[in-house]
Amino acid sequence: GVLKNAFHFSAEYLKTKLKTGDEIFSNREEDIVLLLQGSDRPKLENRTRKLAEQAFKHSLQHEQEQISAGCGEIVESLNELRNSYRIACSVLDYSRVLGISQIMSINDVRDRKRISLESFNLKAGTFTEALKAGNSESSEIALNNIFKFFENHYLTMSEASGYLTRLHFLMIQFLQETDLIVSTSSEPLLEPPGNFGSLNQAKQYFKSALTRIHEIIQARRHDVVLSRVDKSRSIIAEKFSD
Repeated sequence: GVLKNAFHFSAEYLKTKLKTGDEIFSNREEDIVLLLQGSDRPKLENRTRKLAEQAFKHSLQHEQEQISAGCGEIVESLNELRNSYRIACSVLDYSRVLGISQIMSINDVRDRKRISLESFNLKAGTFTEALKAGNSESSEIALNNIFKFFENHYLTMSEASGYLTRLHFLMIQFLQETDLIVSTSSEPLLEPPGNFGSLNQAKQYFKSALTRIHEIIQARRHDVVLSRVDKSRSIIAEKFSD
């Protein structure tokens, strides 16, 4: 397995978890590399993931730095070690593209569930309903659920781009249908968001966009209140003038 962003991670802690025959060293990128051995494949797979989880938790508790762990395939000969290491590095690259810090194995990538358009539409519908209700907390939760949905399916950015375009369209549609914004406006939200480097980057964009939408809603509510106050004053002034 390979641990990313772990140069300052306590190697001594990891050494206490290793068994006879295991090896630990760092590569050129200063990532920690672990070579684990065992005769029972299921137990070795379980120990690999458990050790990565322990490293992940220890890093958060003591280093305050998130790490990513990529687990390669179990091999039976030294000649296959290079390929297992390459796979572990590829898994790390995959998590980097997703913009998430977690423990992943090649099986996680291979066994990812096929995303359902119907499931996405249901979550997107929940999001738009929360927008229409003007509930900032519910809409934020719904938006987070959409991105958790993407992450759980391990979508690459090319796979997620269509869904992100749809999500942006739904936000603009809401603003225009509620007359909160006009198509000729110079509002930055109307501009296509462009390409994102990772899902995390996309998530930050949409969270900022959602914050902006609620700012527009609050401004409109304020204008309505002022309008009602002015109307009341006008009515009162007319009565007393009579």
